[in-house]
Amino acid sequence: MDLFTKDNITFVLALIGSVGTVLGWIYTFITSQRKIDIEIYDYTTYIGKIAQFFIHFQNQSFLPICIMSVTLVYNGVETCCELIPKKIRGNDNDLIKSPMFPINLVAKQGCLYFLEFVNCEQISLTPGSKVDFSINTNRGKIHKSVILSDISHYLHIG
Repeated sequence: MDLFTKDNITFVLALIGSVGTVLGWIYTFITSQRKIDIEIYDYTTYIGKIAQFFIHFQNQSFLPICIMSVTLVYNGVETCCELIPKKIRGNDNDLIKSPMFPINLVAKQGCLYFLEFVNCEQISLTPGSKVDFSINTNRGKIHKSVILSDISHYLHIG
């Protein structure tokens, strides 16, 4: 009995092609998931109503993503960050501002930004407390919770 007939070779090639297609679909599904990691390097509050964060966004997807806004969820109240640049600190050439939205991140790109949230009722940010964010993207909302570490020096320079 000859195993290398035209029909058997065609069947094996078709089977390999089908398995490759299914594996390609699985790979595409896994690598195109919307996933953003965030890390907070520093944070501060002013007058109990304004919260500022020095935050790192990391696009973990193999597809680009567009962040249209970031919402802080504190005590059940949602507060959107300032969407146009606002002064964080400094003057003239050393001026540091919050970003202009939307923020576009290509595949696997990460960026650091200062974000400001205004009219946060009696917000209190302390090391060890949990902060919830809702990140609005062109691919849907992503909810993230972060446990705050100790404050750093980025927002605490006199």
